[in-house]
Amino acid sequence: MTLYGLYERLIRRHLNGLGLNSRLVGHSGTPIHVYDSGGGPTACPYVVIHGIGSSASAYSPLLKRLLPHTARLIAPDLPGHGFSPLPDPLPDPDELYGQLERTLERVYEGSAGGIGTSL
Repeated sequence: MTLYGLYERLIRRHLNGLGLNSRLVGHSGTPIHVYDSGGGPTACPYVVIHGIGSSASAYSPLLKRLLPHTARLIAPDLPGHGFSPLPDPLPDPDELYGQLERTLERVYEGSAGGIGTSL
């Protein structure tokens, strides 16, 4: 295990302790890892998407601050990032978008605010 892998696992343990569940969401294709807070107060739900070369764990300070103020908090790891396995063969950008879209549809139905960086 690399030092970065250990760091990711420690952050996941911390986020789990705050109430963010960690799971792989399967669909046709490679599963995607998702942090999901479940339900909460009646405030707006949020989806937080990281940039290329990062992971959902990088948002841990933001997730911690948002958690008490959201109805639901969802933070997926894009394919090949964080705890999401790298698809084989590598899909094109449209398929990557489709995988993310299908994952979010399986996790949450409805509208949500979005926070993201990079692409």
